[in-house]
Amino acid sequence: MDSEIFSVIAKGDDSANSDRTRLMLQSLLAERFQVTFHRETKEQTLSLLMVKDKDKLKLRTAKEGGRYGLGTQTLGRGATSNHVTFRNTSMARLADVLTRQMGHMVEDQTGLTGEFDFEFDATRDEAEPNPFIAPYAPALSQIGLKLESRKGSVDFIVVDHAQKPSEN
Repeated sequence: MDSEIFSVIAKGDDSANSDRTRLMLQSLLAERFQVTFHRETKEQTLSLLMVKDKDKLKLRTAKEGGRYGLGTQTLGRGATSNHVTFRNTSMARLADVLTRQMGHMVEDQTGLTGEFDFEFDATRDEAEPNPFIAPYAPALSQIGLKLESRKGSVDFIVVDHAQKPSEN
């Protein structure tokens, strides 16, 4: 898995939600790569995405039928801040983005449903060579959200077997 790269091109159901899309992807991987896996639960650090102050929430309800979008713009040459814009984003999707950025599970505990548009300024490390990489977590208070870290049970998918795919 670490030494070969494959392009997987598939067409799914346009009306499928993210849960249905995940199930279709699991089925595709099981069929084409003979992937088998099991689930494990481990204790580890996780963060809870929560509302910090309902009166200071800066989330606008997204327009119906819009597409998800994430944009990052540097705030000038040599600046250490990025302006980050999310469009048509659920709190679950924001938690997924934060999970990838932070390297541990972030769980949506906001209680907010639907999709939102929001933006904030994130400060980046001056040593970071990529001007578009800045941690979002410290900037969440700008939109009325916060993260609380704790130890907790996290579910993992462990791949037991995978092989090269059969030819088309």
